[in-house]
Amino acid sequence: MKSIPLVRNGLISPIISFFNDIGTPIQSHLNQFNIPLVVLEDPEIALPLPMILKFLSKVAKAEGINNLGITVAENSKIINTGMFGYLLSQSLNTYDLLKRLCYFTRYTISTSGEIFWLIEEEENVWLCQKFVKPLTSISGFYHSDYYSVVLMLDSLKLTLDDLSKIPEIHIVSCSKKAKGLDKIIDLDKTIVGFNQPFTAICIPRELLNYPVKIKHKTQIHSEKLNVEQWQNTAPVNDFVSSLEQTVKALLLDKYPTIEITAEATGLTVRSLQRYLSQHNLTYSQLMDKVRYEWALSLLNNRDISLIEISYTLGFKDPANFSHSFRRWTGVSPSKFRKYLLSH
Repeated sequence: MKSIPLVRNGLISPIISFFNDIGTPIQSHLNQFNIPLVVLEDPEIALPLPMILKFLSKVAKAEGINNLGITVAENSKIINTGMFGYLLSQSLNTYDLLKRLCYFTRYTISTSGEIFWLIEEEENVWLCQKFVKPLTSISGFYHSDYYSVVLMLDSLKLTLDDLSKIPEIHIVSCSKKAKGLDKIIDLDKTIVGFNQPFTAICIPRELLNYPVKIKHKTQIHSEKLNVEQWQNTAPVNDFVSSLEQTVKALLLDKYPTIEITAEATGLTVRSLQRYLSQHNLTYSQLMDKVRYEWALSLLNNRDISLIEISYTLGFKDPANFSHSFRRWTGVSPSKFRKYLLSH
């Protein structure tokens, strides 16, 4: 297996906000999928995409919403998706926007989950997108498919006055699930093809020099305005590292058992164990590695108490953290912190 498909929370937070606005008991739904609410406060944290797609499908069904993707995306703005939205808003023109979208999505969502590319013709440029199998087989996948389509269209609103200038759109999902799409695009002026192999939006070349009309006005967390730092925390595309990112996010709620992690990644426990063994790892060894490396980072911050660190790492008792840290390093966390801060 190449990697666990991951997505930054910034692309998901508009959906959570929508459910909160309509009074959905979102906390109970999050608990069912072991998604910690604190994770959703940071737009740059990566979450496993299979878990998110299943979560969206189940909540949409529970709330009786047949066109969740369109409904949410219609009321969402791409510029409010964290650093990704900020970078798109800094484009020079439509063509630069298209190139940025294809380039920076790889730092927002794993290429093992969703891919973007351009097809350049003499008179048109096609913005293309596709979810990678087996994500497309998840029940209720069309919610995520339409959500992605409408966010792509919203990206184009950064330069285009109206979307009626787009002559043609291809969509993977069927037309029966497209209720509300006519509020976003003029179906009398734009040809829409459904049941297509991948999503594609046609942009005539005469629109490519249109300048960006909307610059990002709000302040993104100042410490995260460093693009290189943002890129370094992107969803990774190798199995072990993507699994480490997954369990680190799940740890913010509680210690993720192998059953919880397998469910989040869309794998069976046996498959997860098999993939780990191919890298000469057990699940316990993986968790030790994640906790140890995270502990070192947290111990460097004198403002975080040892008790806070122990709970952050999923230990129910600080004494258990101290015992584990001694096993990893041979010294107590307090002594190790003194050494770090003195050097």
